[in-house]
Amino acid sequence: MIAACVREGRPLQALELWGEMEERGIVADKFIVTSLVAACTKLQALEEGRRLHEHLIITGFRTDIPLETALLQMYAKCGSLDDAKRVFEGMEIKDLFAWSSIIAAYARAGRGEMAVVLYRRMIAEGVEPNVVTFACALGGCASVAGLADGRAIHQRILASKVPQDDVLQDSLLNMYLKCDEMVEARKVFEGMKARNVRSYTAMISAYVQAGEHAEALELFSRMSKVEAIEPNAYTFATILGAVEGLGNLEKGRKVHRHLASRGFDTNVVVQNALVTMYGKCGSPVEARKVFDSMTARNVISWTSMIAAYAQHGNPQEALNLFKRMDVEPSGVSFSSALNACALLGALDEGREIHHRVVEANLASPQMETSLLSMYARCGSLDDARRVFNRMKTRDAFSCNAMIAAFTQHGRKKQALRIYRKMEQEGIPADGITFVSVLVACSHTSLVADCRDFLQSLVMDHGVVPLVEHYLCMVDVLGRSGRLGDAEELVETMPYQADAVAWMTLLSGCKRHGDLDRGERAARKVFELAPAETLPYVFLSNMYAAAKRFDDARRVRKEMEERGVTRPVAVSYIEIDNELHMFTSGGRDEQQEGHDGRTMERVRSLLVELLEPMKQAGYVPDTREVYLEQQGVTSEEEKQRSLCFHSERLAIAYGLIAAKDPDDSRPLRVVNSHRVCSGCHSAIKLLSDITEKRIFVRDGSRFHHFEKGACSCGDHW
Repeated sequence: MIAACVREGRPLQALELWGEMEERGIVADKFIVTSLVAACTKLQALEEGRRLHEHLIITGFRTDIPLETALLQMYAKCGSLDDAKRVFEGMEIKDLFAWSSIIAAYARAGRGEMAVVLYRRMIAEGVEPNVVTFACALGGCASVAGLADGRAIHQRILASKVPQDDVLQDSLLNMYLKCDEMVEARKVFEGMKARNVRSYTAMISAYVQAGEHAEALELFSRMSKVEAIEPNAYTFATILGAVEGLGNLEKGRKVHRHLASRGFDTNVVVQNALVTMYGKCGSPVEARKVFDSMTARNVISWTSMIAAYAQHGNPQEALNLFKRMDVEPSGVSFSSALNACALLGALDEGREIHHRVVEANLASPQMETSLLSMYARCGSLDDARRVFNRMKTRDAFSCNAMIAAFTQHGRKKQALRIYRKMEQEGIPADGITFVSVLVACSHTSLVADCRDFLQSLVMDHGVVPLVEHYLCMVDVLGRSGRLGDAEELVETMPYQADAVAWMTLLSGCKRHGDLDRGERAARKVFELAPAETLPYVFLSNMYAAAKRFDDARRVRKEMEERGVTRPVAVSYIEIDNELHMFTSGGRDEQQEGHDGRTMERVRSLLVELLEPMKQAGYVPDTREVYLEQQGVTSEEEKQRSLCFHSERLAIAYGLIAAKDPDDSRPLRVVNSHRVCSGCHSAIKLLSDITEKRIFVRDGSRFHHFEKGACSCGDHW
């Protein structure tokens, strides 16, 4: 009866019958006891299993190898390896099945070292492994990346007469892949008599994890087209990771059509992979279509969609989505939301998320680094420093984030202090560290400091300078007016000069009015990055500044003919935990969320402030206005139009919206474009006239305006 219950999938009833037997004083025989052990195993009923085992010991029940092995397996299945090991060590005779069972128990529990130790001991005691033993031992090697032991087992397999079935070959493949031995793994894979979807998926996954995305796609094509093996959901999810790594949107769409034709487009794992792929490939619209089609979303679904928006120009929607999450956010969810806050400069939102992170007990070095970066990019250096100082464990990532924070805010001395502290604490610097330090030097136009530091990379740290390090040197030479040296470095550095290199030189040329060299640099960028907007804008503005208006118009015409459009400048300001967006131009229809009356007050305030600014020495630079504001002709109209750049609109709104005139908190503005020289001069004066601190983050750095001065020292 008990055996029948176990056999028919009613293990709980089997244990209840045993209870009745005990009450009646009926003694169980070996057959019944074995069935009861099987019932405990199926139910993973550890306490019942222990009680049964204890009963056998107390009653002096005579066990044999099969029963002892069953007890061993029961304890292993119930998660008690110590009990399983005790049973194993107590066995007078340990046969191959017992050895395989204990090795498998440790391997499945992630205790690979012990699995391998037991395998070696088995060999030493003269017990010859079979297919199952080999597979279990290889699983142990895989869990601890024990390549040397894995190779030794492989050699023993080859020397033995054990048939290499699918299970054993899969185990060998898995071991080599987990040990990052791709060459041997590929040999095993190619030597398989019958490759299946499992082996193909494992191999493709390994290539994706190793960054060999093209190889993964080639293998996927061979699998489906040459060997006609049907991919499963995990194969599709994995290959979408390869597409994502290559950033190949068209290939991603093709894979999407393929998997949809097989009915996998409703599988949540595949849907999550699709959302991530479309997001990483720059198509949040298509990611959202997949997201909206999902009938069941998990935390990965939400996080992938939030990240897609944050990474591709819609951080506001990322935050909106984060607030709508109907599942508990993960650490990655919080990090993505913090990134969105950083992009928007949404400090109050960021603080609320910080509070939720603490409540969820998700503090970690990675999370603290995300918080640090958010505070720094939202303009609150004090909060960033507070997070950094409270960190129990600091690594290169957190130190790099703090160095970058100080650099963005123009605090070169503090940035260098963190770098020296890294050296003192033995935290290894990496390429990003050195780039941040060089940027700190370049923003203060310290050519000697920058050159000395670049030389110390090689002499003191044995680091081969990256292209980013050379570009920092080009930048500092350009800022300092040494444009000939900057151009020579671009042409002679040991890397092929790309669009970024020539754009860096062009920025220096624009700063110092070197039109001839600027023309050369701009033409290089046109060739290397034809869709890039800034070189056209810079060159046309340089022509305008030199009063070569026909050339300026010609460049703008070239830009239009090539379909290159300049994104509208956008600025954000956060007031009372609410973000407000403004676009350059001041037209009411462009100002989302603001009515005509509000915008009239904003414009009126900026025009009113123009007169005291002029009295304080402000001279509007209107040379380029005709290129920005078509149809504006008179000098007075040009000067007024300059007032309506997006950052100035945001500042004026902040001044109007302030409920308490004595509020000492600064206005924090995030600008999508680099602050123009006219606005920079104007905001310096505004900070003095209004007696208000104004923090502006543009495309290159933070500007702390206070009492008529800027933290950048006019170097940006």
